[in-house]
Amino acid sequence: MIPSVKGSAFRSVADDVRRLIHEGVIESDSLDDAYRNLLDDAHTPLSWIPIAGHGALLDLLAKTEGGRDPKAYLRERGKTAAARLLAGSYEAFAAEPGTWGRRTGETMLGMARLLYNFMTWKFAALPDGAYEVTVDRAADFPEAARETAHGFVGGVRDSRRRSAGGGRERTSDARTRRVPGPPRRLPALAARAALPRRAGAG
Repeated sequence: MIPSVKGSAFRSVADDVRRLIHEGVIESDSLDDAYRNLLDDAHTPLSWIPIAGHGALLDLLAKTEGGRDPKAYLRERGKTAAARLLAGSYEAFAAEPGTWGRRTGETMLGMARLLYNFMTWKFAALPDGAYEVTVDRAADFPEAARETAHGFVGGVRDSRRRSAGGGRERTSDARTRRVPGPPRRLPALAARAALPRRAGAG
């Protein structure tokens, strides 16, 4: 099985690369054949796109449009993608009721299982009142896609917060941690958003 991402997540990446080619900012001939084919092929929201190609085109966008802070650019893309998907194909996730801190993680996990055909996503409440999303079997997860995933978590969190009517929030910077174990079982992402849990929430 080729590690892949759904076309619904890839579409905006492809559209932006095509836009930059049309504007003459990127030369189509500078792209590898495999990546040009990804841009030329017709994809539906349910198509599976190789994550390696997705990550390479994200890298290209970050280098071209990210300016002095490509990481912030990628995270903003992830946040925007979350808002777009929750307003469209994945609207059912945004409509589900529940305490907004806990529901952030549950919403993220539900969407991630549909968007990726590899990796294992987990969500846990930590003793200090924070919530943590970790990803296992992520050796094939490109760095650029990892950064957009951080932003995606933030976008889901913001959506859940709005649907819950607001509330106070404190957030810590997303962190990456690597632990001993087989190479393909590597927690490559540990996005930590400290969200106050309401009394009686479960």
